[in-house]
Amino acid sequence: MPRDKKKKEEDALAFLTDAGLVGRQIMAKEGRWPSVEEKILPAKIGECVWWLAVLAERSGVNFASAVTDFLQTRAEELSGH
Repeated sequence: MPRDKKKKEEDALAFLTDAGLVGRQIMAKEGRWPSVEEKILPAKIGECVWWLAVLAERSGVNFASAVTDFLQTRAEELSGH
């Protein structure tokens, strides 16, 4: 397997790990998951955004355009257009 592909897969798994930690911290805030690391939530949310930007770049996707296009489409859907 080419190193670049392996690296991309490893980065995707790292993102999923951090996304799981975000979910657990949200559950902890609601009293549904034990945690002593409640202060890491903002950092983990930021790290997830960073991982998405890295994965987009490595996959040839313009991150800023992807986010802008998604938000525009979502706003239109929510407004009923």
